[in-house]
Amino acid sequence: MILVGGRNYVSAFREFFSGVQFISLDEFYEGHYSSSKDDLIVFMASPTLSMRRYNIKEKNLDGLFPFDRQIYEKNLIFISSASVYGLSHKNNSFLENSNLNGDTDYAREKISLEESLSRLVSNTTIIRASGFYGSVAGHTPPSFINSLKQEIISLRAVEFDIEFFGKQIRDFTYIQDLIEIVYKLNTLRQAGFNKYNFKSTRPYVLDEIICHSRILNPKIKFNYLPGANVNIHSSLNVEAISQYVDFDFNRCIFEFLDS
Repeated sequence: MILVGGRNYVSAFREFFSGVQFISLDEFYEGHYSSSKDDLIVFMASPTLSMRRYNIKEKNLDGLFPFDRQIYEKNLIFISSASVYGLSHKNNSFLENSNLNGDTDYAREKISLEESLSRLVSNTTIIRASGFYGSVAGHTPPSFINSLKQEIISLRAVEFDIEFFGKQIRDFTYIQDLIEIVYKLNTLRQAGFNKYNFKSTRPYVLDEIICHSRILNPKIKFNYLPGANVNIHSSLNVEAISQYVDFDFNRCIFEFLDS
């Protein structure tokens, strides 16, 4: 079984997986699924909205998956987020064993679900992906890069608020690459609890992206918000996952914004 966060993501996985039951998180809560012999679940996105919709108050796996205890015996790939690391003033990228810093509600929820999965599911793979961009199967995730591209195309006079004077160092995940990497990790069928960082691009200082965007649409205004005028790292080290999958990790954000 592959369990994804919302209906928009279902068709995105069909390109890579066949013979697998596809359902959305909402369909799962509504009971529109049958037992499957497949031993893969992909659980995407934050479950908060669905938990509220179905009055699930416990932020743990027992409350989240109340229907079928057999789920806990399957292999599971959980899409987490680079946000679990928070930010760093150190001159390096985050490793999988770096300290987790849940400085937002979203990050704290991801950390809580990671911890629950490590206890409840026999074979779990965690993918901590950097911020998404691009579209897949007609779905465009809301993100800074996607919003920026939209305004570049529109040539409108809009404003973006930028923290840390543009000194934040980030990398990004092309959404189609995430689908591909889930497929590749599924073929490994790794036992136990495994966690991997994933990104599609090299690290960028946000000022690089801002300067390029100003060339493409000079009407865009970037408001630098107060904060430390030093490099702030939220980039990922991907050496661990590169041992198991063949991937370039070098997509160009500028090419995406230009297209």
